[in-house]
Amino acid sequence: MFILNIIPAPVPKKAVLYNPENDTLIIQPADIIALMELENPDAPGETATIPMYLCSDSLGVYFPPQMDITFLDLIDSPKTVDIGDYTDQILEIKKFFDEAEADTVEVETKGNVSQIKRFVRPRKKEEPKNDS
Repeated sequence: MFILNIIPAPVPKKAVLYNPENDTLIIQPADIIALMELENPDAPGETATIPMYLCSDSLGVYFPPQMDITFLDLIDSPKTVDIGDYTDQILEIKKFFDEAEADTVEVETKGNVSQIKRFVRPRKKEEPKNDS
């Protein structure tokens, strides 16, 4: 990801993100557009230039909210946010983070080099079956 140019957005928008730690929606102003050069993950030599809205974090660093896993939508500034529009997406994000937290990574260190030894995934709990 490489930013080629930054311009003020002619139509500012709001970026709606989900915070899975606090179970809240985050609404940030997206008032800058960046022309970004992105590489195709399937073909490393192939790139595309795409305009994306940018938001600023608490340190003043701009980032594209569309590239965040918790991104829900970009809406027009005067429009209000309805959480009912995003319930399915929020459930998918919660499911993803629950599965990610369940995995454990064991790391093996030899001198200054660390390597992933194995991924430990918990076994699914077997529920008792009612045979009657």
